Amino acid sequence: MSILPWIGRRFEYSTLSFPPFTINLGGLPPCIVLYLSFFYPRKRLQIRIAVFFSAASLANAFSGLLAAAIDQLNGKAGKPGWAWIFILACIFTVVVGVISFYLLPRSPQTASFLTEKERTYVISTLKQAGSVSEDDDKDNFSWTEVVRAVKSPHVLVLAVMSFLSGALLIGLAYFEPTIVAGLGFAGNHAQLMSVPPYAVTFVLSIISAFVSDHFQCRGYVVILCSLLQVIGFSIFYASRSNHVRYASLFFSVTGAFCTVPAQNAWLTNNSAPHTRRATAVAIAFTMAELGGILSTWLLGSISPAPNYTTATIALIVMAICMVIFPSINLAYLWRENRLKAERRQRMRKEDEPDGLGDRNGSMRGARPLQSQVPAQQSLRFLLASFNLHTDHCRITVLTKVEISREISHIWLSCSPLSQGQRPHLEWHGLVERE
Repeated sequence: MSILPWIGRRFEYSTLSFPPFTINLGGLPPCIVLYLSFFYPRKRLQIRIAVFFSAASLANAFSGLLAAAIDQLNGKAGKPGWAWIFILACIFTVVVGVISFYLLPRSPQTASFLTEKERTYVISTLKQAGSVSEDDDKDNFSWTEVVRAVKSPHVLVLAVMSFLSGALLIGLAYFEPTIVAGLGFAGNHAQLMSVPPYAVTFVLSIISAFVSDHFQCRGYVVILCSLLQVIGFSIFYASRSNHVRYASLFFSVTGAFCTVPAQNAWLTNNSAPHTRRATAVAIAFTMAELGGILSTWLLGSISPAPNYTTATIALIVMAICMVIFPSINLAYLWRENRLKAERRQRMRKEDEPDGLGDRNGSMRGARPLQSQVPAQQSLRFLLASFNLHTDHCRITVLTKVEISREISHIWLSCSPLSQGQRPHLEWHGLVERE
């Protein structure tokens, strides 16, 4: 315990000497996002990222109450209450970090809690989904892939979106205390008033992630959540009633926190191989930190409390841009999907040149508005194949179903042939869109 006085002194010095700066999670979020992409296929990733970031919203909801409880240690070992908050937080973080180093597996191949059969299935699923490369050598570090990530249009668009998200999130750190204080609450009562917006955010973040994973509509979720931010900040700007402004938090806080998991899932889903994905994630989180710095300067220096008029207008504009840029990214990815669909018709996956990564024809980035191949063409292809292989119709059709889903996103079903029965085939519309 001899280290505790040193920790307390260091935090006291940093807190008094550098008030504009705050302690954040640093490199943890990008590492967690990248780590999760090793273990879950693209279609199941956002719900896992949302669980991680939802913990941040819950922390914002209850950290104040926890801090108030720890503050009761004021005077113990000659330390003020706030110093004990930092001491205990550091100890807990270090202990969990050391345990995680030994507990978390490096990859599915080294996951001891999986059986050999489960491990094989997970790795196969990840390779089929494009989450990891089929050739392990392609996931090795390469400066070429770093450059390709920096030059990727969708990475650059999402980097701008991350900058805007960082500014909007940090802006909320200023808005909420001002609103709660304006309602006349202080101390533990003020902390309790901060809980409801973040509790709602936690629930909606999980729901939006489930919808996004199920329907593969990352961009639409980002746009919808950004519209919530536009509504929330507009209400704050238009009203002088603290009760109305408190209601605005349910829009702005929810929109800001629900946007982040969708953005990160969108980015990792469309960045491959590993080095390109890691670079893209690093760029996005760096931009988010820069956005936070801008927001701190904007609200702390230029626009005074309690109305933050100039800053609120700036945040409204940023939220509107958060609607525009995902739309641009959707348009770009739709175009890429169309080109990939054309390439899949011209050549097999094995014939494509090396080094394409996320530009490979098998990786589709955005949810298309319609099938890339007419349904009638796909059905004729399947019927011909079905008639030629009536002795093994079940196996043949299932194989062709996978091909059809790859090209035209059509669900198909067939029934085994009885004696004298004609081939029977059904299709059920457009699904499995990305």
